[in-house]
Amino acid sequence: MIVIQAIIICLLIFTAYMLVTVITNILKYTNAIPSNLQKLVLPDDLDQVKSGDIFLTRYIYTSIPNMAILSTFFSHVGIVVELNDIKYVLEITGPTNDLNADTKKGRTTVIPLMSRIAIYNGDSYIMSLQDELSSKQLAKLQYHAKLVQDNKTDFEYEENIFRLLSRIVFPFRFTYKHLICTEYLSHILKSIELTDYLEMSKIHHTGTKIMNLPNIQLTGGNRYTTIKQLIYDI
Repeated sequence: MIVIQAIIICLLIFTAYMLVTVITNILKYTNAIPSNLQKLVLPDDLDQVKSGDIFLTRYIYTSIPNMAILSTFFSHVGIVVELNDIKYVLEITGPTNDLNADTKKGRTTVIPLMSRIAIYNGDSYIMSLQDELSSKQLAKLQYHAKLVQDNKTDFEYEENIFRLLSRIVFPFRFTYKHLICTEYLSHILKSIELTDYLEMSKIHHTGTKIMNLPNIQLTGGNRYTTIKQLIYDI
């Protein structure tokens, strides 16, 4: 009886903690994006986007749960990679994403950046690298993108809520086959030897750490710069 009461008390404390965290994060990140961000107008400014830049999106209906749980303003994240002179976004997307309308399954995707922005209903942003990737880093990033293009990647989108909740307690260690977008980005950044800063992050800390990347020195002295908004001008 005492054990059951102790478990109930622990569950109540955890629930109260999560509720306070959720409310605090929503209030904190709802207006986290400054209104005076530098803007890149595409396609005119497409030459300012390069491989290794982090692609972020914000759509109010999907951003609210992300603000609540992941402590971040954005609803999705990917990474830019150039293949055959075309700039793509390498990412892992959920089953409700428009990119997966044909299969209704979450998956890794590689889609041209311009097409990605054109079909997206929310706002798009870029966190640019200060310097270009080294040839070795670029080759590794392109390798990952080609694996996805050839349907040879082993990663799938994480849809199991219990596994996700377990990552609130246990740090992500790049050992899962099923990932969400922030974890997939973390895996790519480590794999191309750009940074392992996100490697041991718990799921609700990863978003905050991504936003802190401009304060982190990357391999070879490279850095991410402040976020810019992408404007699609057709």
